[in-house]
Amino acid sequence: MTHVKEFRIVLLIAIVAVALGANFCNAGTITITETFSTDADPFPGTSYSDWSFTANNGTMTPTVANGVLGIAQAAASGSAEGVAAQTSSDLFGTATFGTDFTVAADLGASVNDSAGSVLAGISIGNIAGLYLPGHSAGFKWRNLATSDETAYIGMGFTPTESTSTPLQSMVVDVEPDGDDYKLSVTITEGSNSFSTNKTFTTDQLGTLNNVGLVYRGWIGSTNGATSGLYDNFAVTIVPEPSSVVLLICGVTMLLGVMRLRRKRA
Repeated sequence: MTHVKEFRIVLLIAIVAVALGANFCNAGTITITETFSTDADPFPGTSYSDWSFTANNGTMTPTVANGVLGIAQAAASGSAEGVAAQTSSDLFGTATFGTDFTVAADLGASVNDSAGSVLAGISIGNIAGLYLPGHSAGFKWRNLATSDETAYIGMGFTPTESTSTPLQSMVVDVEPDGDDYKLSVTITEGSNSFSTNKTFTTDQLGTLNNVGLVYRGWIGSTNGATSGLYDNFAVTIVPEPSSVVLLICGVTMLLGVMRLRRKRA
């Protein structure tokens, strides 16, 4: 019985040690940032070869100038939607961003059109979180693949419209929620802050291997102009250690616990 009891104790210690080892080896994060310090006309160009830009309207002209990515829309071109995106493969050399990561950026919009407006935001896979600078309508979620979207959610403040630089900061945190994923958004401007979250299925999100900066706008005047403004883009991931690394960490913790037990004995 004594040996059985000792075996159970050692087994319990091993399980705890492996769990602690996993947490210890998984404690670090990696962040990659883009400050758009090099001018590019057009964007992406050779200076931003790890970026892509897709749009549903050929009149859109993304450029980088004075440290800001601007996604502009030509006059009288109706509605348009464009995404400047990066992939997990280009940023981190991984198939996906993992199950727990954060995307952040400074955002804003310049609207020189009485009938125009711009939704600026961040996309995670197929899902974009968007808000209206210069308007009190608020924030909404949009599926870029299906065009499904939620109603506007009041933000409690009106984000200031910009002229040349982003004035709001947006952070999107992605974390597992059972078999689905919860996206938590915070938008700040000075002392003003807005937060919300929503859970999406994996079918809605698609593969978590791309994130982006989103422009969605409307313009009707023949001499109008609108532009989404973006800067200080950052993606932070929690690397998922391999099974071998977890085993090594767990065994290391186990040996440490067993050594401590022997000293106490």
